[in-house]
This record gives sequence, structure tokens and C-alpha cells, in this order.
Amino acid sequence: MQYLTPPGGGARLTLSNISIKNHKYKLSDLENFSAKNASLRIQENQLIIIPDNKEFEISYNKSLDIRGSIKFDIKILLIIVILTYLASYKLTSYLADFKVSENKSRLDIIFLTIFFILLYIPMMKISDEEISPKENRRLAAYKPFIEHNEINYNFGKDFDSWFSDRFLLRDVLIPLYNKINLTLRSDFVETRKVDLIKSNGWMFEKYPNILTQEELIKIASNLNTLNQFCINHNIKLYILIPPAKEFYYRKYYSRYKNAPKDPTPYLVNYAKEKYKLDIIYPEKELRQEEKENYIYFKTDHHLTDYGSYIVYKVLMTKMSHELPMLKPTSLKDFNIYKRNLARYEWGRDFNEGWSYLGSGISDENVLKTEYEYYDYKYPENINILKNNSGYPYMQLNRKGSYKLLLLGDSFQENLTYFLNTNFNEIRKYRLNSPNILQKDLINWK
Repeated sequence: MQYLTPPGGGARLTLSNISIKNHKYKLSDLENFSAKNASLRIQENQLIIIPDNKEFEISYNKSLDIRGSIKFDIKILLIIVILTYLASYKLTSYLADFKVSENKSRLDIIFLTIFFILLYIPMMKISDEEISPKENRRLAAYKPFIEHNEINYNFGKDFDSWFSDRFLLRDVLIPLYNKINLTLRSDFVETRKVDLIKSNGWMFEKYPNILTQEELIKIASNLNTLNQFCINHNIKLYILIPPAKEFYYRKYYSRYKNAPKDPTPYLVNYAKEKYKLDIIYPEKELRQEEKENYIYFKTDHHLTDYGSYIVYKVLMTKMSHELPMLKPTSLKDFNIYKRNLARYEWGRDFNEGWSYLGSGISDENVLKTEYEYYDYKYPENINILKNNSGYPYMQLNRKGSYKLLLLGDSFQENLTYFLNTNFNEIRKYRLNSPNILQKDLINWK
């Protein structure tokens, strides 16, 4: 299409070589066109439209007989072929055994048939979404076996990742599996002994083990050793210790009113005086903001998204004094909403909270508190990869300034969610879990 302005003035639109469906169907009968608020004229196999107004409408008055195209999805075909082969092979084998052995149970054949039928259910609908809103990450993309005349030798793993991210009912099965797995852990229920304050729904776990002065001095010495290593290797170290929930909310929990003082301030002051370590202990900042939203979950010992964001701002402000290119990401870059369940740990799944799940308490009134959540608006900027131990780490699609290595426990998970908007690459290791291997760090500089 093109607009032409003839010498006498006035606009004119010319249509020619009109086709649809990738040029499979060509409209040569131009006399079947009509127009509203415009005049039409056919000249040299072209349809000329002369508008009367700025707005006009063109219509084609003849019905089109167009055959629908057939889409061929090699990925689904591959799944069907593999499952069909396995089903046919095993069923044939069982039927042969059944003919040979009179005592062969028909239940085996029925069970096997049902089993293979169930295998087809996950592939009945494969999600074509690029981003998972719930997990706030990019889903695994399909990588063909042969691309650009090169063989993909990781096709099996790539295909497994693609299918695992997209099979039918995944959003239902994954949270269910996680909940069952947590509940059945042998040490889970035993260690989750809690006190419940029914008047306000707060749960406090009956631990923490108070560290002795000797243990705190040893921790400070270890932190100093780590700091000296970082100095010698031109690495900037930031030590962040959030307050424990039981001490932070001591005013709500009568059991700890007469308990020993929180040992963390002693550790912070000792490390500062003895080794000149600058430890970030953000209790003051948390208390300044706690009137707005909940800092900790009532039914869990982790920081909420809101509490984690406050700690994130404290850490980023500290970093920006020495690394001016780093600035906290504004909450304007997050979608904000509320839910009355807890979200923490790597999976970012909503559940009732560790304290509630492990306590054996069943009281729906405890779960009525709403917490504020933040989901990053641009998850397509973040790639989630795995290290040699199978532990996930983040990588920005856009160019960043620095790399970050996190060493800690589960408290780092919600914090990482905000940090991964700032760093070129983040690797994190849970020091209280057996997933840190030295080989993961050797080639990471």
C-alpha cells in the first residue's frame, strides 16, 4: 500500500498485489471491494482509493474459501513417539508372558495399562509461556537436537528442563510435592516445637540455642579470617546479620521476657573493637519501618518480603558508598499485592510457614494475617542457571557492573530476590546445607 498525492492535490491510496496466507491466496477480483467515506477506482490491476474524510473503511464483499493450515509440533511428536514405543514394548512383553504363564495376574496388565495412560496426561497441554508469573522467572526454552548444522549433545537435559517447566498441572503438583516432602521429613516435626499466642496468632519456636561468649569470640575470629582472605584477593566483603525473630518480637512473647539478651549485639561490638569489622546489623532500620507492614511472618521465622526489602536497602546503601554504580531498585519496579500465606526459601512457593507446618497445630484463624509481596516486573532480564552442585544462581540478561557471591542460610533467599536486579551475576551457597563444593568456586572469578 502507498499514499500518492496527485498534482491537483488530495490524498490517494493504491492497493496492488493483494495476497494472504504467505501469498498462497491472491485477490485479483478488485471489483468486489467497497468503501465507506471513500471512492474506489480500478486502474491497471490496482485498486485506487480516494478518501472523502480522514477516516474511511474498505470492505471485501466476497466470501473466501481458505483451507486452514496444519501446525506440526516436533516436540509433542517426540513425546508421543517415545511414550507409545515404551507402552507398546512393555504391553507386548506382558501379554506374551500372560500367554505363557497361566498364573500371570491380569491385574499386572491392567495396572501397567493405566500407568502408561497416566503418562500421557502431563503432555496433554504444554505451556508455551516464556515467563512463570508465580515463580517470577523465565521458563526453560526448547533447544532442538540439531541447530545451525550442529548437534546439541545436551539435548536430553535440555528437553527434560523444557518439559519439566511446562507439563500439564505443574502449578498444582510442584507445591503439593514440596508440602508433602517437608511434612514427611524425619527431623521436621521434632524440631518445630512452638508457642502459639492465640490472641494475635504469633508463633515462636522453642529454640534458639543461646551462644556462649566463647562461641561468639570464635565466630568473630572466623569472620576476621574471611575478611583477611577477601582483602588479600581484592574482594569486598559485607557481613550482614539480621536479628532473630524471637528476640526482635520479645515484647510479644512472654517466654523470652526474662531470657538472656540477644547475643548478636555483643558479637557485632566485639568484632568491631577487636578486628575493626563493620558488621551490618539492621535492627534499628527494621524497627523504624515495622509500623507499615510485618517484618517477620507470624507462622515462620523468616523475614517477609517487606522485611527483606528493608534489609536490602540497608545493604545497598552501604555498598553504594564504596561502589557508586549500585543503587537500590525502587519498589516502582515491583508489582505489589497481599496474601495471607508465607513465601520464603528458593522455590518461592506460598505455604503456611515452617512453624505452622511442623507444629501439628490446625487453626485456620492463625492464617488470616495478610503480608505484602513484591514481584519484579521484568523477570525476563534474569536467567536462572545451576552450578556444579545443582544449586541455582542468577544471571542478568542485561550488562551489570559486579558479581556477587552470597554465603549464608535460608535468610539469603528473599534477600537475593531483590539483589538479583542489581548484579551481573549472583552465586549463592547455603552453608547449613550440603550443596557447597569447592569446584564450584575454582573457575568463578
